[in-house]
This record gives sequence, C-alpha cells and structure tokens, in this order.
Amino acid sequence: NQYDLDSAMHELERRQRAEQRFSISRDKLTQTKVLCRDACLVMHPEGNKRLTWELLSILMLLYDCAVTPLLLVVDSEPVSIVIIGVVVNVLWTIDILASFSTGFYHDNQLIMDIPRIARNYLPRWFGFDLAVIIPDWI
Repeated sequence: NQYDLDSAMHELERRQRAEQRFSISRDKLTQTKVLCRDACLVMHPEGNKRLTWELLSILMLLYDCAVTPLLLVVDSEPVSIVIIGVVVNVLWTIDILASFSTGFYHDNQLIMDIPRIARNYLPRWFGFDLAVIIPDWI
C-alpha cells in the first residue's frame, strides 16, 4: 500500500515537472512568435536587404546631385527626366518607411522591435528626411 502511494506521488511529481516544462516552452514559443512577427518585418541593419537598399540610395543620391543643378539652368524638363524624378521621389519616400523598419544597435545590442525603432528614428532623422522629400512632391 505504501509502495503504491510512493509510486503515485512520484508519478504526480513527474507529471507536474513535465507540465511546467511544457508551460515554459509554450511561453517561449509565444514570445518567439511575437519576436518573429516583428523580425520578419524588420531589416537587419547589416543584412543583405539593407545593403542593397543602401546601394540603391547611393545611386539615387548621385542622380540627384548630378541632375538637380542641371534642371536649374534648363527651361523645360524632358519627359524621361520627369519620369525618373518621380521614381526617385517614390524611392526616397519608401526610404522613410524602410528607416522605420530597419533595426539598430543600442549599447552593442541589436534592436529589432518596431516601436523602439520608431522611437529611435523619429527624433533623429525623420524630420530631416521629411523636410528633404516634401519639397520634391510639391
């Protein structure tokens, strides 16, 4: 009788430990899903997607630096320059959205959380980026 009670208690403790491990695993899985949801939307600041975007930005900047002074001296813009200008403006506008979805480092820790990225980007570069793109759309 004592053996059955000891055996039952041992089995109960084993099941409680297993349930606790499962509960911890389930909590970690939920946290991972939340992190993955944000991480899937966020570009790594040193990742290939961001590097490609930065290279495209350099090309757009070179275009702006070369064409803008020329447009100041010509009377009318060719249709091709107008179309390229609109494409570049769209890409600069998308760049603002890309900045809201690019992780950053803070104290050597990679931050990939969208609200923290926004809190980091808004006071630093958002105003400048907006001030640069708005006149192009007007």
